[in-house]
Amino acid sequence: MLRGCCRTAAATRCFSSEPIVPLENRADEAVTKRRVIKDGPSFHDFVASDEAVEKYNVKLKLEEGDKRLRLPPWLKKEQVRPSMNDNVARLKKQLKGLRLATVCEEARCPNLGECWGGGQEEGSLSTATIMLMGDTCTRGCRFCSVKTARRPPPLDPMEPENTARAVASWGVDYIVITSVDRDDVPDGGASHFAETVKKLKQMKPELLVECLLPDFDGNQQSIQLMARSGLDVYAHNIETVERLTPWVRDPRAKYRQSLAALKLAKDTSSAVITKTSIMLGLGESDDEIKQTLDDLRSNEVDVITFGQYMQPTKRHLLVKEWVTPQKFDEWATYAKSLGFLYVASGPLMSIAVTVSLDREVAIYLMGETIQVEIELKNTAAKGKESLAWGSVQLTCERTIGAQSALPDRPTTAMARNASTVFSSRPVVLFCDLQLRAGESRSFSCEIPLPTHGIPPTFRGQMVKYLNRIAIGMQHVKDPIKLAYIPIRILPSVGLEAKAVKPLNPFLAESSPQPTVCQLVVSAVDEMTAPRKPSIFNMTNTLGKVTTLSLPKKAFRLGEDIVGSLDFQNAAVTCVQYSVNLETEEKLIEESNREKEKSKTSGRKNIVVYGTDHKVCAFIKNTGFRIPIPMQLPPTFHTDIVHLKWKLRFEFVTTTADNSEIFPLSVDSSQTQAPKEVAIETLNWETDIFVLPCSPANAALTDHLHSAQTQITV
Repeated sequence: MLRGCCRTAAATRCFSSEPIVPLENRADEAVTKRRVIKDGPSFHDFVASDEAVEKYNVKLKLEEGDKRLRLPPWLKKEQVRPSMNDNVARLKKQLKGLRLATVCEEARCPNLGECWGGGQEEGSLSTATIMLMGDTCTRGCRFCSVKTARRPPPLDPMEPENTARAVASWGVDYIVITSVDRDDVPDGGASHFAETVKKLKQMKPELLVECLLPDFDGNQQSIQLMARSGLDVYAHNIETVERLTPWVRDPRAKYRQSLAALKLAKDTSSAVITKTSIMLGLGESDDEIKQTLDDLRSNEVDVITFGQYMQPTKRHLLVKEWVTPQKFDEWATYAKSLGFLYVASGPLMSIAVTVSLDREVAIYLMGETIQVEIELKNTAAKGKESLAWGSVQLTCERTIGAQSALPDRPTTAMARNASTVFSSRPVVLFCDLQLRAGESRSFSCEIPLPTHGIPPTFRGQMVKYLNRIAIGMQHVKDPIKLAYIPIRILPSVGLEAKAVKPLNPFLAESSPQPTVCQLVVSAVDEMTAPRKPSIFNMTNTLGKVTTLSLPKKAFRLGEDIVGSLDFQNAAVTCVQYSVNLETEEKLIEESNREKEKSKTSGRKNIVVYGTDHKVCAFIKNTGFRIPIPMQLPPTFHTDIVHLKWKLRFEFVTTTADNSEIFPLSVDSSQTQAPKEVAIETLNWETDIFVLPCSPANAALTDHLHSAQTQITV
């Protein structure tokens, strides 16, 4: 279960069995106390009964001339007074001793006593949301009551250690950590936050950590640092719809910036669950909420929670509308239909699904077989849960620029959309499965990768190929839930040759056959072995500039490209040179079935991945060495795109003689460079062939393709 820092009206509907006392008949002392408390709702605002709900006839929307809407009955419930609970007092004392702040106290949450006291149900956990980096924020959102200042006190270097010690002593299995915005800190406090997560995981590795994070002012390094910090849930609240964002949030908090932060977190670590929240009742329309949900799903946000905006003090935004429980249910149903993994206002999901592959890093060669392990566990305390079906499938999706390709339709609904260019036959794991409380079941299947017909994983500027394992399951009471494990597929070579049967009749027929990986590595070794070097004479209109020697022109990923340049017999003086390692991504015109639809047909995009530059005016020969990044795709082509590697050389030459180029001697201890030298530039390029490496070697530098994911059904 994913817990947040507050309990929304939609998610928690507690009604007291005690009848409500009319305000007119209350004791004078109670009325006086209510008038004194001007900064928020009183205790009586959280007390209600079923009878009060039926008789409630006050308007739900704020109209012109109204000062304030009265609290509706479905938001009124029995409040747990902090002074009446020993656990609340213990937590407050411990937090104060360690100098830790909580959003529960700073935001004046009315549920503090219930959450810290463990709730009203037997065995429920005591939870608190820790707020890091102090209790003062550098931003001033109009819905939040946390203190603000331009220059808050400096960060406490002991806070990560104190936080970890406090949480470890509570005995909880899930903790939510949030923070104020600290725009005065260079990285927004990301390193401080990441250190806290690291300490928590060190002291209690099994602890699930949710971090409710700021947008870090769009700093990509800070967002990526947090996504890789070891947290389990990356949460950042969008808060409201795009139209209201400038009025509700601080001007530095932007709607599109929040979407980009959530998307970058997901792209950085696909195993992290991304989560956000929307406040209702600020004057938003249904169409605006739908657009916000569509934007969140298009940016791969997994979890959405809805909450009723509650005015914390009279200095903050007024509540424009009380959203009814029925409306919350409608939004929960709509959000589920979009594919969110969890909706806070929906029914509690209790079947945990863990999917893992046979490798720590999901990198495979074409022709290999992927082993998939699925474990299901009913985490409910009692009762049975039923799943209608479960299935696993491999899909490849292609995107061209801002448009999706439409050549073939997917084979199943799990392929998601018409941009799917490959989908394997789905493997059905089970049908009509029942799990008792605490029961676990395991399933496994194999997905063979074809040797041809599936594009390699590629994230280009004009074309993208995304390969992933899709896991689909459906609870008998809920819509289909999907989870994905992105995998990196490398093209294979050397698999076309048929295995030669041994002629010796005395050899055992059961001798082990080489694996796909062994065949490919053997073929790559043979193709990249140095043979006859390639020698090129670089000349311009005036004569020879240099002699280039390349020991070979076929390389594997991760290998160094080595070459030499000889200037001894040059007719033209070369002052300096540079050599770039580049990839050229080009759309193929002739075989592009969407040429009429895509305006990018025939275009190409060049990216530089390595450079070697030297001044060579005073040397006779030199060499260069450029490594090929292992996380990039090798040379490949499909029906729509061709990716090739090349070396691009640039030689700066001059017709001046040596006396004009060499430094002039002023005296025995000083020299002076020439003021002007007439130069010309010679550009030349040559293609090279880059082959795949072993998946085990590629996994050494790949941190994006985790071989495990989890969903709750």
